[in-house]
Amino acid sequence: MHEQTLVSIIIPTYNRAHLIGETLDSVLAQTYTHWECIVVDDGSTDRTDKLMAEYVAKDSRFQYHHRSKDRLKGANACRNYGFELSQGEYIQWLDSDDLLGKAKIESQLLLLEKEAFNSLAFCKWQIFKGSVDENSTLPKNPNLYISHNSISSFLKALGHSEGYLPPHTYLMSSELVRKAGKWNEDLIINQDGDFFIRVLSESKNILYSEEARAFYRIGNSFKTSEFSSKIKAVAAVESWKIIIRDLSPVERYLFRGVLFTNIKNLKSNLSKKYPEIISQNNLLFKNYSNKRLKTLTLVSGIILY
Repeated sequence: MHEQTLVSIIIPTYNRAHLIGETLDSVLAQTYTHWECIVVDDGSTDRTDKLMAEYVAKDSRFQYHHRSKDRLKGANACRNYGFELSQGEYIQWLDSDDLLGKAKIESQLLLLEKEAFNSLAFCKWQIFKGSVDENSTLPKNPNLYISHNSISSFLKALGHSEGYLPPHTYLMSSELVRKAGKWNEDLIINQDGDFFIRVLSESKNILYSEEARAFYRIGNSFKTSEFSSKIKAVAAVESWKIIIRDLSPVERYLFRGVLFTNIKNLKSNLSKKYPEIISQNNLLFKNYSNKRLKTLTLVSGIILY
């Protein structure tokens, strides 16, 4: 690994002064030290400004910026702005309440520097509420948590598991991000689903690091089965329509397991509170039913809504 390879850690934040300090401390604790950490504020009204001033004064590798008023509000615009400001050859996405294990960047960078720019590194992740123990038991999936020499192998394993990895489990080259395209600033939900399907579409090898860890914070009211509003429920459905629309026929076939898992979960979540949305989007849920995918064969020009 080249010691001078710069890694850009990009963090959007909004009113997380009570949490972001722990996130930034996990960045400071990295065994790999040649990084820049770009925090982009989405208009916080708490003491984020004061807290960030302390971190910037303490370590010049931290940068603190505010989203300009001429850009859309939201984490996606902040991520894109952070990426535009970044100078690193590799990108580490990180939310302002999540944490990185100490060897996260170093162990994944060791793998990526041996490969082409279009390789992607990932790792195991753990949900937490309070403190984090890096040695505690993590979710295991022997078919997923290995290196994959093809995108189809990784997608198959991902589709048969939870169908999702948090953004900060990955490390990727900035060139891969440019090729895949930036975050969709118009989406209000499932932004990471849209972004990472595009990234995975451009990836060649998916490299697993056993030493790396990512930690995903949940609140006391965390419930994956509920939407906070009908607007977000409708937006979730629309986001998957956009994802499917933007995939080529071959990509839809390759991603069928991931699409099925996520749309199945979406249908289950909607049925508890907004069953009418399922009826209004019957074609989407019908096409991505278990029976449909089991009998699907790849045909040139196939179109799945």
